[in-house]
Amino acid sequence: MSTTEPDVTGSPCTSPTPGQQPRQIALFPAPTNAGAPRHAAPHRADPAGAPDTVAWDGDAGTATPEGVQGTDADRSRAEVAAWFRALDTEVEAELVAETGMDQANRSKLERDRTLAQREVPALGIARSHVALLEAAKAWRLVRTDDGAYAVRRSRDAEGGRKASCERVALLLQARYFTEVTESSGLVQVRLTIRGAQALYLIGLHPAGVHANERSAYRARWAKVAGQSRMSRDARKTAARRLAPLPSHAADRYGDRPVTVTEQAWRTAQALDVVSGPGGADAWENEGGAVFGVAAIEPRAW
Repeated sequence: MSTTEPDVTGSPCTSPTPGQQPRQIALFPAPTNAGAPRHAAPHRADPAGAPDTVAWDGDAGTATPEGVQGTDADRSRAEVAAWFRALDTEVEAELVAETGMDQANRSKLERDRTLAQREVPALGIARSHVALLEAAKAWRLVRTDDGAYAVRRSRDAEGGRKASCERVALLLQARYFTEVTESSGLVQVRLTIRGAQALYLIGLHPAGVHANERSAYRARWAKVAGQSRMSRDARKTAARRLAPLPSHAADRYGDRPVTVTEQAWRTAQALDVVSGPGGADAWENEGGAVFGVAAIEPRAW
């Protein structure tokens, strides 16, 4: 009696017949649209192919116009940029009210302060020399008929106290002064452009001015003492002279900072709104002048 069961597909040594092929089971069936979960990735139409289509939000089940998110981002950036512009305008208004200058002129002022800190100590100038520079700026320094110099109390006053001829000669030699003979025969000592610029820089860095002429001489002597090619007498002569302002510093006279008030005054003057001899004086009395900016321009170097 055979022990083979009728349902057996065959022995291990024999191949199964076509009718006895084993059935294949699909372990990973292909996905179908039926029964797709709600959180599946939403379908988004191609905007190039269908410009009028909308983007579907799978979570909310609603349709939103294409590009709304980009529009909101652009609007946010524009609002931030507008806020920064308003802040800059507010800060600038506060700085103008505090300093009287706009941003460009404030930058010029900082540049000139740096220049003054470097150049003023190198001048070797004393307070007595600065007093004569200020008198010449105000047109109060004159040369009398006997060849002496005097500082008047005001521009149109007579007489005045005597000034040191040696100091005036040193300032003339350094090209800070020039002498101008008026039609009346009066000889006025006026600032040159170099002298006006030196006085302006001194006002920005007064700490560079020496208290007296002795300390100023010592400073000038220290600059020439190490020059072995010069004799001792030549070094003494050089130390007695005032150092002229370098050309690179004097050339900046025409690019000095001005206040907003002065800009308005210059514009009005150009339009013939301000006229008469008292125009400049009235403007300075109202606080529009910057230190060292003379209403009367120097005529020569």
